[in-house]
Amino acid sequence: MFYKISFDEVITTQTIYSKILPQLHKYFRSDSRRELDILIDFTNVEYINPNVIPNILAIGLILKNFYLHPVRLFIPWKPKLLSYLFDINFLTIVRKYNIFKIYEENVGDFPINCMNSEYRTYYFENGTNKEDIRYDLQKSISVIRNLYEGKSSDEYDDELKKIIYIFTEVCHNSSNHSEGMCFATFQSNINENVKYKKAYISISDCGIGYYNSLLKKIENNDFIPIMCNKHEFLELKANKNFIAIIEAMYFRRSSTNYGLFHVISAVMAANGVVRIHSEDTQIIITNKFYEEYLKDLNFEDKQKINILLECFKIGENNNFSNVRNYDNKYKGVHLELEIPIHR
Repeated sequence: MFYKISFDEVITTQTIYSKILPQLHKYFRSDSRRELDILIDFTNVEYINPNVIPNILAIGLILKNFYLHPVRLFIPWKPKLLSYLFDINFLTIVRKYNIFKIYEENVGDFPINCMNSEYRTYYFENGTNKEDIRYDLQKSISVIRNLYEGKSSDEYDDELKKIIYIFTEVCHNSSNHSEGMCFATFQSNINENVKYKKAYISISDCGIGYYNSLLKKIENNDFIPIMCNKHEFLELKANKNFIAIIEAMYFRRSSTNYGLFHVISAVMAANGVVRIHSEDTQIIITNKFYEEYLKDLNFEDKQKINILLECFKIGENNNFSNVRNYDNKYKGVHLELEIPIHR
């Protein structure tokens, strides 16, 4: 007997947060945890948004770390779905690290290598060095290049080097602060039948989250809060993850070591969307939100800081579309980028 976690026909990041995580938290709050094992069920699945792949792997790893053994994942014999999961590297990662227990009798007799070889999911274990991470990420250079579409090669060559450096830093930090590894997906949906073409980049870990990570940096004298003073940061309660996300965004903004803010700026210049989630808080950064609240944020201006904090209060009470506060915590940090492609 199993406690079944059922996925919809179309898996999006919103379904992860609004349906899958609540099902899991309901299970852990009930007596079912003592009586039934979890079964992740893909019976109805026909399409998986690329940005969801690292989320599913992270959820599987969190559950494995909790139970000390992998939970079951049922994938029906659907050649198109199986082909995608194989080509994106999902099945390889699951098998190599025993993240889920798959019903292997269903996983066979399907076409492979149907996608661009640059569309793939990477995995970086704790301790992976930056050179190895950078080497792997460069295999998806055509996806990353979409951030600078329309610019001449002279204009974007240096920018590409910077953005690969930043993604390397993000993955390196994620793998070193997580309980196992970091997952990163790079994919586009370029097809003559697709009207709205996009590049998808998603990075997830199942570590300690931004707030606890910044606490460690404070202990090591590597970080000074800018949204509030050090004492106030240490005492943060309800809005601590919101403030930690903002702090993480602006960390190294003025440094020669490029950081998260530079990724966000590049995505905004391409008219894309960035989603950042840490524990129970998610910020969805669109051009309008970026221009109004984040781009020219002056941390010496307390009035502007208070206006930004008001976004969290509105999101907490009324599900403000750009700031979301969830009842359930989702371990780690999850970064998602969607970049329009005009061709």
